[in-house]
Amino acid sequence: MPIGVVDLVAKGEGRPSARSVAESVDLAIAVEELGYHRFWIGEHHDPAGYACGSPEVLTGIIAARTKTIRVGTGALLLNLCDPRRVYESFEVLSGVFPGRIDLGLGRSQGDDRVDGGVPAAAGSVGSADYAAKVSDLKARCKTNIGHLPPNGLQLWMLGAGLTSAALAGSLKLPFCFAHFFNPSKAAEAIALYRNTFRACTHELGLPRVAMCVSVLCSGTLSDARLLATSHLMWLARDRPGVAAPVPPPDPSFLSRLPQQEELLAPPSRMLVGEARDVARSLSSMSAQHELDEMLLTSVCFDAKARLESYELLANELQLMPSIPARVFVP
Repeated sequence: MPIGVVDLVAKGEGRPSARSVAESVDLAIAVEELGYHRFWIGEHHDPAGYACGSPEVLTGIIAARTKTIRVGTGALLLNLCDPRRVYESFEVLSGVFPGRIDLGLGRSQGDDRVDGGVPAAAGSVGSADYAAKVSDLKARCKTNIGHLPPNGLQLWMLGAGLTSAALAGSLKLPFCFAHFFNPSKAAEAIALYRNTFRACTHELGLPRVAMCVSVLCSGTLSDARLLATSHLMWLARDRPGVAAPVPPPDPSFLSRLPQQEELLAPPSRMLVGEARDVARSLSSMSAQHELDEMLLTSVCFDAKARLESYELLANELQLMPSIPARVFVP
């Protein structure tokens, strides 16, 4: 099963955005060598906590620095964009890097505010408006699961709820569920996607499901849990429209806030521990949800520790380095 990586390009506390972007590029180069299949970049518009508000730009930079791995957005917030502009940008990217570019689509959440509380454009977040934009973009790309354009551009829907799942199914697009954001809805959303997809019989193709899971591994469980305190504190500080940078690990955090222990106990938003245990949990999740692919995301203050986590998992999952980029047409 193909395994990919999603980078949220979160900022470390006390560090400039440029460092986070550079670390994202370095990570993409490294995970390609480890055998990961895709590298997707998230879009966020709060510079206090995130370093990338333009994932399509970073997609081009990373594609130019790598050779075989598929690169794209995970996700581009289409409700904030013009579909024609997005299509033309990705037409250029997929022309320069044929068979390697993914366009993962999502929508912003919360109180219709982006960029540290600045109101989003009027009407930019509504479900009907978003669905119309996705339909428009799909028509321009001339793509679905059963057919890809000559440049191999893959269009994906990403989401953490039922609305995105149903929309992906009705439009015959592959669907990636954001388990790291809303694990309790995974089974229901994936079932709805498959049922909606199969009910729309006007196009060929089979439903394709991926899941993005938050993971963090180290040589020992105690080391992994210490590294995970950065993510836990980040989650505790984060608020809609007002993100926070990722703090360094704090060994006293779990003891000060015992309730945070629940975030590290299954089922949870993150899998933390030794690689063999995390790999076993991933395999179980894949079998439970009958996944076609998985994507992994890691929020970690230390870039070296984050890379080591991906290295340990690649070894445990027996990924094969330097796999040529593939174009699936079920």
